[in-house]
Amino acid sequence: MIYFVLVDRFANGDPGNDGTIDLADPSAFHGGDVRGVLAHLDDIQATGADTVWLSPVFEMRTTPFFGFGAFHGYWVEDLSRMEPRFGTIADLRALSDALHARGMKLYLDVVYNHVAPDGRLFHDRPDWFHPPHPIEHWEDPVEVVQGQVHGLPDLAQEKEEVYTFLRDASLGWIRDVAPDGFRVDAVRHMPVSFLGRMAGDLRAADPDFRLLGEVFEGDPAKVAAAVAGGGMDAVFDFPLHFAMLDVFCDRQSPGALGAVLAQDERYPAGTELVTFLDNHDRPRIRTRCGVHEDEALDFLFAVRGTPSLTWGTEAGLVGEKEPENRGDMVFGDTELRRAIAARAAARRASPALSTGETRAVYLDPTLFVFARVASDTKWVAVNTGETREFHGDRKSTRLNSSHLVISYAVFCLKKK
Repeated sequence: MIYFVLVDRFANGDPGNDGTIDLADPSAFHGGDVRGVLAHLDDIQATGADTVWLSPVFEMRTTPFFGFGAFHGYWVEDLSRMEPRFGTIADLRALSDALHARGMKLYLDVVYNHVAPDGRLFHDRPDWFHPPHPIEHWEDPVEVVQGQVHGLPDLAQEKEEVYTFLRDASLGWIRDVAPDGFRVDAVRHMPVSFLGRMAGDLRAADPDFRLLGEVFEGDPAKVAAAVAGGGMDAVFDFPLHFAMLDVFCDRQSPGALGAVLAQDERYPAGTELVTFLDNHDRPRIRTRCGVHEDEALDFLFAVRGTPSLTWGTEAGLVGEKEPENRGDMVFGDTELRRAIAARAAARRASPALSTGETRAVYLDPTLFVFARVASDTKWVAVNTGETREFHGDRKSTRLNSSHLVISYAVFCLKKK
């Protein structure tokens, strides 16, 4: 299980590096840093997570741009340097060492596609960038790779100087911090040849190093094509993300889930899928799903893949759009955190739920049943219709409307 931390919004472990902060302004910096993450590893581990993924901690633009705040860290100025607001390289290494001592892992978020708007690097080395044109034709493979995403200066990774800069910066973090992997931002907007070459160079430094790619796309075929040959070990499952919201939040046919799962064979051999209900770019699951949040969480921990949790889900954080969906962490031993930890423990204890094969069993307009099969077998049923009986595993159960059953109450579910 992966736990995503937006560093500025998590915890302030060192007020001395805050700079200008304004806790009342949702677009301003709020003072979170790496020491704050280090101080709350018990809270993270209490959710059942065993991997921490940090938002970018590199030197970045720190002033707003046309009213949009810079606190998120994705407007990188220099990938080779640490952002002072977030701490020091020593702080980051201390976090890495502390996680490893707990048997946990650390992923850093790297931005190879672009740099900060109106950034120093863009002015100093204009020859390192593609011409400043926005993406207008999203089906054009050249434009998607060479065009600007949200107006951000687009690095020309095919140029040797650019590649060398990005590679050397990445190898420096591996040497100095010893992370277990990178989460790679905006994969679909970079050449597959660049990503494959980078993957090879990083694994030459650390054979066990892993890459988790973000392909913001709802079509499994397009996600699979974007990662083929790019050296990604895993990719975020945006197609299943959208299907889960359709089914659990909008009460659409559960066949949408089956339609996505049926296309798993499209992915390159060995590609793992990371499942999620929300993130820093998407509405919070509590806001999006309301009273059906529990059902969505149940499914997240029952379906194949590696579940990923966004900071504050266990605290009930809400928000529809940026910056409201990027709220400050609230710490505490909540009932929801204990429920998430129970789901994670049940998943970890069952080979079927953690690594089992998925086999579709039954589908109609309001019911989807599948099995997770390993040395044990777990049945998963999603029902959005009327109460009905389902027979399996020499048992029977009544499925209430909008009721998710996982192996006959592997998790404690509330009937509607």
